[in-house]
Amino acid sequence: MRDIEHKILSQVHHLLSIATEEELRRVANSPSIPQNLRTALDALAAERASSPRRANTTRQATGGGAPTEFDARKPKGAADGLARELTKAFERLDKNQIQGACRSVGVSVPFKAKDARERVIRRAANLMSRMPNDERDRMVSALRLKAADAQTEGWVGVIRKGQ
Repeated sequence: MRDIEHKILSQVHHLLSIATEEELRRVANSPSIPQNLRTALDALAAERASSPRRANTTRQATGGGAPTEFDARKPKGAADGLARELTKAFERLDKNQIQGACRSVGVSVPFKAKDARERVIRRAANLMSRMPNDERDRMVSALRLKAADAQTEGWVGVIRKGQ
């Protein structure tokens, strides 16, 4: 994909992530908008209505406008403390090890190749924050043990390779 194509699509996706269907339609119906642009805005509004994209939670949390990079990275709500706890527990694990540890206690944490460790941890925290307290506490304890075991196994592997 050429650079300009990437920039255009990036801006369109950004617009779809920050504007609601109603806002797009309101702008399209403004009297100063040319017909071609009105058609494009109507098409974007229809796309926004038909696609179950993530909710504008970051937008609402920041009081409108585009979400900032800081807001996008900060864990929200009840998962905030849990994310900090999991970050400590998974301090030396990579994202594949984190996913394996979560899977071993019954939490499936999907992620994409370009997702950062912090994003994987946040997803795990968000999934676990929806669980009942006793089940969540049991899983966090089990994850701490799994993380400690994985760290020990990693050091044993390093030592064996060094001999």
